[in-house]
Amino acid sequence: MNDAAAHYSQVTLRVAAERTGLSIHVLRRCIHDGILPAMRINNRYEVNVNDVDNLPAELQRIRLEKETAERQELDAHIQAIVDQAPPLSDEQRKELRAIFGSAHHHPESGGADKEPF
Repeated sequence: MNDAAAHYSQVTLRVAAERTGLSIHVLRRCIHDGILPAMRINNRYEVNVNDVDNLPAELQRIRLEKETAERQELDAHIQAIVDQAPPLSDEQRKELRAIFGSAHHHPESGGADKEPF
């Protein structure tokens, strides 16, 4: 099948499921959510082959966007809590350093240049 023919080729959800490894239920959900365009023909859905072949990458992109948005929301909530917390006294800082030792030098905490307490 040449590229032009594939562009207009429609397949059933069963064939789409076989091509992608996704279940028909997931494909129906993608149609319902507007992720996978479909045409209803004789009481069944048919989808474009190119859309089907691009679906796994599209689902991955959507998942990453959702995870990023959730992380940003969580970070905003954490920052709001930190902003409302009273400053630590020198004694509290000393106690925290004794408890956590060099843990504040972990790369994910911003490295050795950043003192969390």
